[in-house]
Amino acid sequence: MYLRDHELGAHAGVRAFERAARSHRSRPWGSDLAQLAAQVREDLRTERRILRSARVRRHRIAPIGVAIGERLGRLKGNGAVLRRSPTTDLVELEALLTMVRAKRTGWRALQVAEAVDGIDLETLVRRAEAQERRLVRAHEQAAARAIGRR
Repeated sequence: MYLRDHELGAHAGVRAFERAARSHRSRPWGSDLAQLAAQVREDLRTERRILRSARVRRHRIAPIGVAIGERLGRLKGNGAVLRRSPTTDLVELEALLTMVRAKRTGWRALQVAEAVDGIDLETLVRRAEAQERRLVRAHEQAAARAIGRR
């Protein structure tokens, strides 16, 4: 169940990173998000490899629920009808940070439990830490832009 849930989270992460990479394209951190989206897609492939090696079936219907939930989440009011709110970037980056932190702790849990063979979990943990550092920098830039004193 744990492996399946993390694979589902990785699927949600891919959708969130791809959408954020598109919507933040013109921001100073836009190229970082595009690179991170590619890495997150790679991480999803790794999650699926882990499931296959453990002979665990993937969720079949749950990814549809993830897609629907992600779309519904975009309907929230943000105080701006025709454009993005200045704080939308900030909130999106916070969500991406939460996803990367969950992924990092998941890789680490598998590592300390010695639950997976043939996957370099230490490298995955370090990569997630690097992803987190890049997102923190983007978040700081977005905070200065959205809520900083002008």
